[in-house]
Amino acid sequence: MTDLGGNLYDKANKAYQVIFKELNDKSAWVHQKQCLDSLGSIPTSIAEGTGRKLKSVKYYQHSLLIARGAAYETLAWLDCRREFGQETTNLLFGRTVLEHLILDITEELMEIS
Repeated sequence: MTDLGGNLYDKANKAYQVIFKELNDKSAWVHQKQCLDSLGSIPTSIAEGTGRKLKSVKYYQHSLLIARGAAYETLAWLDCRREFGQETTNLLFGRTVLEHLILDITEELMEIS
């Protein structure tokens, strides 16, 4: 969806799909729900801000800050999963591929907000 934040929106949407498939352990339901909620806030905040960008640049920037906060929250929940021994798969340099994707999203949000 290039009209809704472009590549950044697509990355956030991909991350949501990855975690939705990956976090299927019923014993970690609280972590799963929190991860899905915070991760789902990233693309939706980008989309909402983009939709209101024409009316208010301030609102757009505020929405990007919310998306960035949600990205950090998602990383924190993934750390909690690790602490409880529920490591996610595909480690790369001590972080999961999903975490790398979220960090990439976070850096892009910092640059444009």
